[in-house]
Amino acid sequence: MGSPPSGSIPLREIFSSIRYFPLDQIPQKVFNSRTIKSYLFVFISLFMVSGCGRECNRPGGAVFALPGMHPQDIRTLKMLEAIEAEPARSQRDLARQLGVSLGLVNAFVKQLANKGYFKISRVPKSSARYILTPQGALEKTRLTCEYIQFSYNFYREARRKLRRVLATLASQGTRHVVFYGTGNVAEMAFICLQEVPLRLQAVVCDGDCPEKFLGYEVQRPEHLQWASVEKVLITGTMPVEEALERLLGLGLARERIVSL
Repeated sequence: MGSPPSGSIPLREIFSSIRYFPLDQIPQKVFNSRTIKSYLFVFISLFMVSGCGRECNRPGGAVFALPGMHPQDIRTLKMLEAIEAEPARSQRDLARQLGVSLGLVNAFVKQLANKGYFKISRVPKSSARYILTPQGALEKTRLTCEYIQFSYNFYREARRKLRRVLATLASQGTRHVVFYGTGNVAEMAFICLQEVPLRLQAVVCDGDCPEKFLGYEVQRPEHLQWASVEKVLITGTMPVEEALERLLGLGLARERIVSL
């Protein structure tokens, strides 16, 4: 499974169900125009009528898969969101928010401006102001809907895999599991955990982590008594290879580490 999509939309509030698209749970800020409402209504209607919102009953449990969203499109969406929220934002701030170099942001701003997505005003001359055009607003609407479609597919597939993995662990006699990492995948794993005879033993996290996660105190890897751990489920945003290397470095046997 790939990395979770990144963006400003709080996805855990949107995709709380595998089988249904909970329209009433979509954050109000997504519905900031009639165009977005209309676009989403058409998309969701087609999604459900075509049967794409249901699991396929083919051998192997295959599910309908939507194409991934290109990283360039995600970056464009985040840029347009940032410009709409704060037109006078500096390119340095945009670079920090997008996680790219200042030079790349400068080139990206020129590219989007040339496409007509926003105009650049330099009044006063000492600062730049980015004004979203109707074409830019339409593109932002299109990308928002594409992002929701892509994200729905990702979380639907992730939850399906989590259910299968946790059910397998339970059938093998595992009683307790440790989450390695916090975030959306860990939240879904916790929900799926309620459906099987497994208990969450601890939540472990490296880097910039919250103090608590779903009522559990988040522990640093070096503080946990790993000898008492049955299985560790990788649930963070760190690439699986890096997470495996980190856990193996702590002395865990490979067979005790589970990834999606």
